[in-house]
Amino acid sequence: MRYQKVQEAVDVCTALEEMKMDSEREGERKGEIKGSVETYKEFHCSLEDTIQRIAGKFSLSLQKSEEEVKKYWK
Repeated sequence: MRYQKVQEAVDVCTALEEMKMDSEREGERKGEIKGSVETYKEFHCSLEDTIQRIAGKFSLSLQKSEEEVKKYWK
């Protein structure tokens, strides 16, 4: 019984650590997308071209890319 409780605690800690790492990676990716969008815009790429470039660079669908680009297209 004691082993099971220890194992459950380890599993929860591992799961929390994995969630934290996933969140950090997602934050980094969003930062990369934001930086790319800002760069494309600075170099006068069109919104449509930027959506296509982001889709290709980050392996996103055009729909998901459009959603992400429009967040940062200011």
